[in-house]
Amino acid sequence: MDILKISLVNLPEKFSDSLNNIIKKEQLGSCKNIANKSSNNYFFGDIENTNFIIFYDKNISEEQIIQLQVQSDIPVILITEQSNFEMERTAKSNNINLVINASDPELIALIYGFISQYQIYKSQHVLVVDDSKVDSYIISYNLTKDFLQNENENNPKNVIELLRNSESINIIILDYEMPTINGCQLMEDIKKTFPIREFIFIGITGNRNGAIQFLHDGADDVLSKPLDHDIFSIKLKKLIFNSHTLKQERQSLNDYKYIIKNVTKAVGDPIYVLSTINDILVENALETVNSSYFKLLSQTAKDKLTHIFTYLLSYLELSKNLRDPSLKNSSLHSMISSQLLIEASKAKLNNIIIKESLSPEIKDLHVPIQIEQVITYLTNNAINNSSKGSDVYIRLYPDKFNIVFEVEDTHIINRENYEEDKSINYVLCTKIIDSFGGTMGNKKKGNSNICYFKLPSNTFASGKTH
Repeated sequence: MDILKISLVNLPEKFSDSLNNIIKKEQLGSCKNIANKSSNNYFFGDIENTNFIIFYDKNISEEQIIQLQVQSDIPVILITEQSNFEMERTAKSNNINLVINASDPELIALIYGFISQYQIYKSQHVLVVDDSKVDSYIISYNLTKDFLQNENENNPKNVIELLRNSESINIIILDYEMPTINGCQLMEDIKKTFPIREFIFIGITGNRNGAIQFLHDGADDVLSKPLDHDIFSIKLKKLIFNSHTLKQERQSLNDYKYIIKNVTKAVGDPIYVLSTINDILVENALETVNSSYFKLLSQTAKDKLTHIFTYLLSYLELSKNLRDPSLKNSSLHSMISSQLLIEASKAKLNNIIIKESLSPEIKDLHVPIQIEQVITYLTNNAINNSSKGSDVYIRLYPDKFNIVFEVEDTHIINRENYEEDKSINYVLCTKIIDSFGGTMGNKKKGNSNICYFKLPSNTFASGKTH
């Protein structure tokens, strides 16, 4: 990533010192402390030698924010003593991207998070495909406000060639209603033409059927016209960060694999290395209090390392088919395990325990890729709804002529106020399950809530991919 030139304007020493330290430690950029009599003097001056601004103004008003005339192409963070909702809204509409109250205990973390987000956003490249120049301009304007590199294509016939000539494009926003070819058909053509290239696909449509079709065909998300900038920004952020996290995890696994390969060389079993060290340095040592301690320590290390390698090799095997675009379908095991991997950190932060019970005779069955959307929704929903300290049970089992996937969260439900989920995501997931001849629903078990889907097992046994 490029090194940012960050200007710290009029920041009190307690803020500037902490920011300098963390930005230097995390190699996010270089900081320059600037003292100015007022914010107006700074923003009306020469700010060409910076590409990120963090400024402090103790009692700035909405009128003064408007007068600053902040440039739209530079990320700006304002720290003030007098922030409120109206001020934040005014600041955002005047190119100040984040307003933080100076007394906020998470101030440094918020700034660090925003800079990290900006660094990730700089590496994204978005293609907007919409035959309407007005709609594509609106989307492009929203993307530019979030500092995302983007370009428009109004003719869907030109998209394949454009992607061939621009390998940096990794996000494609497709309108559904277009002449000659709709967004879903174009998405399918792109996947077939570039089978090993990873894209984030976002469908844009003004009708319900288009939304259902996009999700059914494997789009990562669907948004309705007219676009709401805040919702658009939040959903796009989630997709980008999920994709970024998956790439980091894959890179880490590849790094581990490379290290193991180089360390072990001709040794078939990595545990042999530690066992040899143990035998030479510990087992043949004279029996003393220290040697007994080291034997126990060595054995504990061997046990832990064995467990780590077993998990790592298992996941490496799983990863081979996890995102293979050449396959039209994937195993239930891959779908469920990949989603649990994504949700594990969120669960850990909230002290939620995930308990997995997958029936071994059916977990490796291959199913249509669209089922992953439903697994993602049910698992994510359960983690979000669970209170701290609760358990989430993931179950996959055969039931007569069906295969059942259940997600149970054990948080206490107020039965009188409980309402059935009627969100668009639930409706779309239900449509997917319906299209494969299955059912989806909710049921209660004591204080627990169980969301599930049930699919005919003969669909998988016959090898149908729909």
